[in-house]
Amino acid sequence: MGKELSLTIFNYTNIHEPNGLPSNLKNSAGNYGLGIINIALGLLFLAATLLALIMIIIAGIAWITSGGDKEAIQKARGRLTYSIIGLVVVFISFFLVNTIGSFFGIQILSLIPK
Repeated sequence: MGKELSLTIFNYTNIHEPNGLPSNLKNSAGNYGLGIINIALGLLFLAATLLALIMIIIAGIAWITSGGDKEAIQKARGRLTYSIIGLVVVFISFFLVNTIGSFFGIQILSLIPK
C-alpha cells in the first residue's frame, strides 16, 4: 500500500521564452512573430531574386544558342522579358513592404542590421 502517484504539472511561466531561438528574433515587446516574419520574407525575396536572375541567364544562353532560328529567338526574348519583369516586381514589392512597414512603425526587411 505504500505506493504514491506523482504528477508533474507543466511550468507555464517560461512558455513565452522558447529555448534555442536567436535573441535577434525578439522585438522590444517580447514578440517572436515579427522576427520570424522578417526571416521568412527575407528568404522569400532572396529566393525570388535568385530565381529571376537564373531565368535571365537561361534566357540569354537560349538566345545565344538559338543559331538564328526565329522561333527560338522569340521564345528566348519572351523568357528574358518575363524574367526582367519578375525581377522588377520583386524589387517593387520589397520597397512596398518596407514603406508600409515604416508607415506603421515596424522595421521589416532592413538592409542594414541594427
